Amino acid sequence: MADPLWIGNSITAIATVTASAVGFYSAIKINKNSLINDRNKFNDQLLWEKQKIESGLIREHINKKYEIYNQILQVSGEVYVLIHDPIDFHYKNYFDKIRPLLYQNYHLIDDDIRELVRDIDLNYSMEEFAGEMERQYAEKSYASYNKMFELIDGKYLNSTNN
Repeated sequence: MADPLWIGNSITAIATVTASAVGFYSAIKINKNSLINDRNKFNDQLLWEKQKIESGLIREHINKKYEIYNQILQVSGEVYVLIHDPIDFHYKNYFDKIRPLLYQNYHLIDDDIRELVRDIDLNYSMEEFAGEMERQYAEKSYASYNKMFELIDGKYLNSTNN
């Protein structure tokens, strides 16, 4: 007959090994889940920091753009560029005072303003090419300059409404 003491010890050994295996497997599973959670928290933190930096850069870009617009508005109040009767455009004041402010941070100004600046430059080139006889280019520059200030005013209104 079999020794009953041996069976009891075997059952204890099997139970101990089984409990150890279950505990070891549980520890691995918990550690794996913990690593995944830590990685997800890190990725979330990284994304949050990235968004924080991007929003700061966007805010800085907008502030610089409005500083440019403020300078343009200030200088346009100090020098005359538009002559109303008869309609004419004072290119010298524009090129000496306004245009340098626009081109100083040209990449920051809005596309619609940039397009009007290029229109004024093109009209000046065309007037220089055609000569003083072609006043239509000065009138186009006059209109583009007025439109530029309407757009800048609109941008201020939109920024205060948001």
